[in-house]
Amino acid sequence: MKIKELEQKDEEQFNQLAEELGTIYSSAKWAKLFGENATCYGIYDGDSSLIGGFSIFKMKQYGFSIYRDLPFTPEMGPFFLNNSQSHIKKVSKWKKLSELIAEHLKKLPFSVMSLSLNHQIVDTQPFIWKKFKVVPRYKYILELNKSVEEIWQNMASDTRNEIKKGEKDGLKVEKTDDYSLIHTLVNKTFSRQKMDIDQKYVERILFDFANDNNSVAYITYDDEKPIAGALMIYDKNSSHGLLSGYDHNSKHRGALSMCIWETMKYCKEIGLKHYDFEGSMIPRYENFLRRFGGTLTPYYVINRAKLPYEFVLKFFKREIF
Repeated sequence: MKIKELEQKDEEQFNQLAEELGTIYSSAKWAKLFGENATCYGIYDGDSSLIGGFSIFKMKQYGFSIYRDLPFTPEMGPFFLNNSQSHIKKVSKWKKLSELIAEHLKKLPFSVMSLSLNHQIVDTQPFIWKKFKVVPRYKYILELNKSVEEIWQNMASDTRNEIKKGEKDGLKVEKTDDYSLIHTLVNKTFSRQKMDIDQKYVERILFDFANDNNSVAYITYDDEKPIAGALMIYDKNSSHGLLSGYDHNSKHRGALSMCIWETMKYCKEIGLKHYDFEGSMIPRYENFLRRFGGTLTPYYVINRAKLPYEFVLKFFKREIF
């Protein structure tokens, strides 16, 4: 096996493999939203047989050359075709591939590197052996194989009560294809929290990428005024919480919960298997997302820094370096 930067002639096959083996974040189409700083790498069996890939993002900050996950993207991947027949051979092939990825990453001209692996990847030994620091992170994933009533009953009682109170107070939730409403509500949320958000990427996601075949959005209205909204993107198996926002002038606690509940029902209705609550590592969001009944699920982040950056980061980011 070998790894090299994806060539344009292989892009269609890369996207086909990403759709079959990865998530909606795995495709070259998604990576292209983030411009020339995003790079897709192909995993080849021999010189020309493409069997998988992954994507990473390069940026400059404070003079550091940083390699990280793509913006608004929870993982680098990788995805790859492992057609080994026995369990031992499958494990051995993954170890060989992850060792190859680790060697490839070490050769990149980085100052600092922090990349997230897909949550289904639990064997990180090859990265540890190659002197990466492997750090666990967590998110909530809801299995959609239960009935709507079971999913409802598994939610926290205060969340159910907020939704019922919103309905009693006359709030209405509607599916929308006007993603400018999501854009406005997301901006209000980030502005209130005094957080920066890259507008060009948000606009590309909402207006260039999202469509009826990969996304759904719901808006909560109070007397025809949009006060909360949530956008999910999805692939053939899973939905992923991507963008949500809330007008805090409305003062109704249940408005965003109502949106998320409608997206949960929609994702079950169209036959998806999993509902992935992204962003669950952020403390102010974790408690809110926990209440929807998902299972706490670990995933792993591989970190590495060149000297002397590593010494500096050990003082300021000791938990990950």
